[in-house]
Amino acid sequence: NPAFPEGIMLAILFANLFAPLIDHFFVQANVKRRLKRTGTPAEETA
Repeated sequence: NPAFPEGIMLAILFANLFAPLIDHFFVQANVKRRLKRTGTPAEETA
C-alpha cells in the first residue's frame, strides 16, 4: 500500500528482528528430523 510507507518499514523492521529467531527454530527442527531419520549423532553448530 503506497499510502503507508511507515507500515512497510515497520514490517521490514520486525522481519529483520525476528529472522534469527525463526532461523534458529527451523535449524533445530531440521536437526531433530535428521537425527530421527538417520539415527546417527550429527554435529550441532552453535
